[in-house]
Amino acid sequence: MKPIERRMPSVAYIVARSNPGDVIGCENHLPWRLKTDMKFFRSVTEGHVVIMGRKTFESLGRPLPKRLNIVISRSPGQDAENLLWADSPEMALHLADFFSIIKEKSQIIVIGGAQIYKMFCDQFTKVYLTEVFHSFECGDAYFNQKFDLREWSVVQEKEYEQSDDDEFPFKISVLDRKNKYTRHRKISEFFVGAKSDRLLPHFPVFRSKIERDDMNIEEQIKLPLLVA
Repeated sequence: MKPIERRMPSVAYIVARSNPGDVIGCENHLPWRLKTDMKFFRSVTEGHVVIMGRKTFESLGRPLPKRLNIVISRSPGQDAENLLWADSPEMALHLADFFSIIKEKSQIIVIGGAQIYKMFCDQFTKVYLTEVFHSFECGDAYFNQKFDLREWSVVQEKEYEQSDDDEFPFKISVLDRKNKYTRHRKISEFFVGAKSDRLLPHFPVFRSKIERDDMNIEEQIKLPLLVA
């Protein structure tokens, strides 16, 4: 029987940076207060799997609610409700793919920081980009990615003025990569091999390797097909 393959969720970035300077952080914090942008961040990410680095997670102080938080770190912490740790970008994406399919979500969102954005630079196909129109001298983390309009399409763009809720003027843009990168996996990858050990606790019937070897994984596992 030919192994069943599924198209995996696309990878998107959501990032806020200064213009000029490309600053995204200062001492592990955002150097601005933009309530409107925070509402936009919630609207984009809620219900999805979000991937981040340890420093970003520590700056948040807790897992973001209504999202599955996957944290990449060489020294993983303890998994908890809405929180999984991964020791590599490959493991993070493996976990994110699986739980996005279960939730019938077609997009995984990377939320930072700078090193984590670099890990997925060849795979992301959409970016939700906020540009804060102010120069910050305190910056110590940067997002320097340039978006060539020969390779990217601007599908949404809106500017916001400084206000009581927003400390500086800013612009939110949504860009899509024209030549989209698509990923596929065999469904059996989630249930066999070393990485499957992170998923099996969520599915007691597959706890035993003997049980897994005795059954036809491709026929038993019915995961939704992503079409978006």
